[in-house]
Amino acid sequence: MRRSFAIRLLLGTLLAALAVGVSSPVLAERAAWSQERVTKMAHELVAKVDVVRDAIRQGPQSDQASGQGSSFYRLKQDVRRIRNEARQLAAELDGGSGFEQTLPVYEDLMTLSRDVAENARRMFMPEPTLAAITEVGEVLLRITPYYASEPTAAE
Repeated sequence: MRRSFAIRLLLGTLLAALAVGVSSPVLAERAAWSQERVTKMAHELVAKVDVVRDAIRQGPQSDQASGQGSSFYRLKQDVRRIRNEARQLAAELDGGSGFEQTLPVYEDLMTLSRDVAENARRMFMPEPTLAAITEVGEVLLRITPYYASEPTAAE
């Protein structure tokens, strides 16, 4: 039970960080672009999203009687959409697309991830699913400085 509380607390903290997103003064300065680093993190993101998808598929299926049926199916749909966006980001970065070309995909990912985190917070979920969602958020938080609004002086 204590572990479940800790994971929910971490997810809540992560949700707050994602809600602030790139508008935070802490994240206002963009990190110098590194195609290699961002591409590597995009591939890590794809792998982490696949873990979430698998955890949802293998976990207990929600039903209408629990009152969470519609939230569960919304979560599944949002995870599908995040997976598609994450794969698109990785493919574009692999193809040499840089900051400007991939910014819209990143922004879509952030919007979708906030939706998933909020939905996950409202639902009962097994700890492995919550932990997997948290790991996706952690990767997104590591990518965020590369997509912040203002470039560093080095750019």
